[in-house]
Amino acid sequence: MFNPSDQQAQELLLQTMVQDLAARLLMEFEKWALSAESSGTILKTPLDSQSRLSSEEVIKAKKRRLARAQKTIGDYCLLAGSPVDANAHFATAIELARLTGDLFWHAGALEGSVCALMVDRMDEKDSLVEEEVKFRYYSVIQLYRRSQLQDNAQRQGIVKEAVDLLMHASDGANSLIDVSDHLVLYVEIARLFGTIGYEHKAAFFSRQVAQLYMQQDNVQSAISAMQVLTLTAKAYHYPKSGQKPGA
Repeated sequence: MFNPSDQQAQELLLQTMVQDLAARLLMEFEKWALSAESSGTILKTPLDSQSRLSSEEVIKAKKRRLARAQKTIGDYCLLAGSPVDANAHFATAIELARLTGDLFWHAGALEGSVCALMVDRMDEKDSLVEEEVKFRYYSVIQLYRRSQLQDNAQRQGIVKEAVDLLMHASDGANSLIDVSDHLVLYVEIARLFGTIGYEHKAAFFSRQVAQLYMQQDNVQSAISAMQVLTLTAKAYHYPKSGQKPGA
């Protein structure tokens, strides 16, 4: 027992109780995270595919699961005020993420280790610690840049696949007999090309739409054709030599 009037003893007791509670919560969370079924613990970020994963992506996600779980546990250790435990989990996450090539989570775990180091040494002024922090953050920045390049490369591959599919769909237009079906197909192809940033292809198929409208002998179709051509005019505009675009 302790003297109720002893404020220092009360603070020590409360601190011990909170730390004990945090430790128990972390232990339970760690057991759940590491023993849960892999299908339920595929941790994703906005950089990961948000659609249904392919079989190859599922295999990759399972390999990366443990590193991401360790990084997440490290985050909770930091929130619970235990930088030593956090650093241990971050160190494990860093090694596992390096082995699986999970650049974004590798960078996050390394950044977490910097935070754990700073919290653990917050009362110290050590030039060696400062240099270590600078070195780690330089590595963090490089990893984030590499993860962005990796993501851009993946996106480019997806866009190329989309372009191939759209061009294949346009080839199938020859088998359509009804002009209305042609219109619907070309409108959708033009819209999708515009969505992925292929303005010239979008303009080309929009002109195809306009030509189909012109084949219909009525005023409304002619007006629609002119509207479509007006929308595509900008994409077909090329500046003269020495002239800035839009001038």
